[in-house]
Amino acid sequence: MSALEFITYIVLGATVGGFVGTIGVGGGALMTPALIYLGMPVHIAVGTDLLYAGVTKTSGAIAHIRRQHVAWHPLLLMATGSIPSALLTLLILSYVPLDGLTTAVPLILGLALITTGLASLFLRSPPRERQEGTPVLLTMASGMLLGFLVTLTSVGAGAIGAAILLMLFPSLSGARVVGTDLVHAVPLAMIGGLGYALYGYTDWRVLCALLIGSIPAAQVGARMTGLVPGAVIKQIIAFLLLVVGGVTATTALP
Repeated sequence: MSALEFITYIVLGATVGGFVGTIGVGGGALMTPALIYLGMPVHIAVGTDLLYAGVTKTSGAIAHIRRQHVAWHPLLLMATGSIPSALLTLLILSYVPLDGLTTAVPLILGLALITTGLASLFLRSPPRERQEGTPVLLTMASGMLLGFLVTLTSVGAGAIGAAILLMLFPSLSGARVVGTDLVHAVPLAMIGGLGYALYGYTDWRVLCALLIGSIPAAQVGARMTGLVPGAVIKQIIAFLLLVVGGVTATTALP
């Protein structure tokens, strides 16, 4: 890797890390497509990005926990579905040649991002006074789907997780959506990343460069979260999902 390439990855890591810290999105939704665009094989990009997201989000998650931006009950409900789903998906992938998923993964990734972006824009939760209790089963089922998507594509722990929280728990402030989403994403991304690393699908030099940029940027972003209104966070998330999803899906087309 040349010095210019190393610097490019540091800048990329800092840029995405800033988004992760501020709005909880970017670890997979932005990084994986960027790595694929820079020429990295899809399965290596997914594995590298999962570890990048896990470490970067750990930095941001700690900052949000200190600021009491975490809603633990919704987090535990999602994790009850997502963690077992991620482990099961890793087990299934151990029997699949991941280097043969070059077309399937970008297409699934892109469609998942577009669907979630549209849902977060147009689906509306019922008013708070009309909601009856916590949507336990729906939250757990959403977590199961999230665990599968994150492990397969590295996308969703932040972007789709935030959209789920916004739709199912509208009483959460923007800062608590971001903080809850980040803390939930850490074990999910780390499980997937360590699984891919075990299979040998990690570019360690690129990972180091990305982390040099992302860790301090995520800390700065976490300090800015409370300054961004929840409605703005929702619009930013939806916009990123639609744009990145469209670009990513088109890469899989002949």
